[in-house]
This record gives sequence, structure tokens and C-alpha cells, in this order.
Amino acid sequence: MSTAVQISLEEYLSNTYEPDCDYVDGALEERNVGLRRHSRTQTLLARWLSNREQQHKHAVLVEQRVKVSATRIRIPDICLVAADNEDELTQTPPALWIEIVSPNDRWSRIQIRLTDCIDFGVPDDMDNRSIHKECLDNDASHRRRAGRGWNSSRSGTET
Repeated sequence: MSTAVQISLEEYLSNTYEPDCDYVDGALEERNVGLRRHSRTQTLLARWLSNREQQHKHAVLVEQRVKVSATRIRIPDICLVAADNEDELTQTPPALWIEIVSPNDRWSRIQIRLTDCIDFGVPDDMDNRSIHKECLDNDASHRRRAGRGWNSSRSGTET
């Protein structure tokens, strides 16, 4: 899904694209833009996270350009950066990087994006992060209220 034309980083940064695309080693790489379910998930997650910005001292950014290396700019669906980060182009690893996977996404492309994120320094272990814990606690609470839970007799399946 990359275009054949090579452009400079400066040219990429000085232009806008609809929809925006990643910059990978001098080439524009299209991103799958979500359909309704992708868009709705992105909206709900961004809203949920933005309601907690002050508490966690982060800013929620949707489809923000992030310079993950000297030759690559990736655009996460949602990311969390330090609240005092005012950079137009994020150049420090976000505290959280969210990619919402769509049916048209290929696993090989997702793996490359994730590798770029991890190599850049985006945390890949969320076990001790308060936002992650709050998500899990909130999810468990919703499951209990909805009368659903985990069936311990069939590990890993929901009832």
C-alpha cells in the first residue's frame, strides 16, 4: 500500500493528506481508515481516556503524527503523551499507543508498526500502569452488571 514516489521528510511534514498516511523510509504508506465500528471504538476509547487526563497527567491525541525514527513517522489511532508536551510532531515515546485493528488490516503490517513502536520506546508492558488497571477493573464491573462473567470450567471463554 506504499506509493512508488519517494519524498523527503520535510515535504511530508509540510503537506496534509486525506486521510493522513504514515511516512516510511521516504515513501507514503496508506493506513486503513476504519469503517463505523472502528470509528466508534476509537471515539469511545478517546472519550474514556480524555475523562481521565487530569488524573493521569496525560493528553489524549487522536491520529497524531509520531516520529518513531529518523526516517519513519507513524500515526496511531490514539496515543497518550505527557500533559505538558506541546509538540506539533510528537518526538518522544507516548505512554500509551492504541491501534484499533480492522478486518482489512494484515498481521504482517501490524507487526511492523508494533516493532516500530517498541523500538521507539513505547511501553509494551502495561501490567503496572494505572490506566490499564482501571480499564480491566471497569471491564470486569461491566461484565458483572451485564450478568456475564468468565466460565472457569472452560478457561479463556466467556459465558
